[in-house]
Amino acid sequence: MVNKNINWINHFIELIVVFIGITAAFALNNWNEGRKDKELEVKYLKSIIEETNANIQNLEKEIKSTEQDSMHNKSAIDLIKSNKFNVQNLFSHIGTMGNISQINTISAAFESIKYSGGFEAISNLNLKNLIIETYELYKKIPFIENITIKFLDKYWTEYVIDKIDLSKNFTYENLKVDRKLKNIIIGFRITIIQQLTTYKETLQKCKELKIALEKELN
Repeated sequence: MVNKNINWINHFIELIVVFIGITAAFALNNWNEGRKDKELEVKYLKSIIEETNANIQNLEKEIKSTEQDSMHNKSAIDLIKSNKFNVQNLFSHIGTMGNISQINTISAAFESIKYSGGFEAISNLNLKNLIIETYELYKKIPFIENITIKFLDKYWTEYVIDKIDLSKNFTYENLKVDRKLKNIIIGFRITIIQQLTTYKETLQKCKELKIALEKELN
């Protein structure tokens, strides 16, 4: 039998080299995956902030318009309560009740991220929750708007059709401010204030989200 001296030092060094190589490869792979995840997260956050900016603009525009409707409505109610008005003056404040517009909030980026499972890429849990909360508020808007629309369709449109002969030239002389009209004007205030409150609440949340997104991206 031939005795062989085993160089344990060399074996140990080789083992260390192999271990370092595997560890380095594993670390490099993790770093590369982390970089890809970060790039994806930045991409998602940028798409959300673009969408948020667009929704802020839409909300600010609609708030301004709805505040004008609310102001006219309040003026009409003040005239009714004072009992010092003529029909033409009153109708100058309520004639636009049937022209209530609606907000089309944008949520395409959010929906794309949600259905692709992309929310896993967003590492900041608080930011993730804030994004979800904001987009949940978007869903509330059409529900609130629909309350106003249904109210106007049921009462205001019905009143106009009943009181105004569309086949003839419109004149205020044939109109009377009865109890039904007063109730419509006052009832409309409840819906328009609710709508305006929802818009402002959503706008505030959008601005909060925008600040959080900018902070995360910087």
